[in-house]
Amino acid sequence: MHDTLDECGITPHVRCGEQVASAAWTSSEGLWRITTTHGKVYTANFFYSATGYYRYDQGFTPAFKGKDAFKGKVVHPQHWEEGLNYSGQNVVVVGSGATAATIVPVMAQKAGNVTMLQRSPGYFVAAPARGDPFDRTVSRLLSMIHPVTWKQHCSPPHK
Repeated sequence: MHDTLDECGITPHVRCGEQVASAAWTSSEGLWRITTTHGKVYTANFFYSATGYYRYDQGFTPAFKGKDAFKGKVVHPQHWEEGLNYSGQNVVVVGSGATAATIVPVMAQKAGNVTMLQRSPGYFVAAPARGDPFDRTVSRLLSMIHPVTWKQHCSPPHK
């Protein structure tokens, strides 16, 4: 992540290791006021939250009927045990998001068998980074429909 931030020149604008405690729109200022769990306050005229199901303290684990009777090991990737040995084991990965797409190929190198289960299909496509005519056409069309510009929208923290 840090390499990508550096490459895009946005490292000074990203705060890592902070959790949002609250976010509130202030009509009088026309700004969002974001407060972290460390008490830092940021203001922004644009606020985008892309956290999905992620929780810092505990990953989402749905209820599975019969889980108590299961004799194998149930592991959540957010609480992966150091030195977890799955060599030669049959593994089922529930989910098909970014985490699953990352761990399945790695686990397949040691596990006896790896099966990925998903609720609804997700798709991954390997595409060239530059020069692809299809990509250029789609990007051009999308930019006409919804132009997006990158600007610095955050102010330094308030004391």
